[in-house]
Amino acid sequence: MRLAEARARRFMTLRALARESGISESTLYHLERGDWLPSLKNAKRLAEVLQMDPMEIDEIRAAVEKAAQGKENPARIGA
Repeated sequence: MRLAEARARRFMTLRALARESGISESTLYHLERGDWLPSLKNAKRLAEVLQMDPMEIDEIRAAVEKAAQGKENPARIGA
């Protein structure tokens, strides 16, 4: 499931998710567009706020998989 869909299922606006997660709206915008992957710290925050298993959210799963490959900072796709 995409991050935007997970947020919509919780009836949250981007602003509300930003406020509750402590992640800027700008960063969330780029995460939802697929421009960036979340850091592992932000992935954990998002999963907690959305009350989901982190691996159910596509962007978080991709960030975890990239980190497992030895990439320390998975923030940008293709980095």
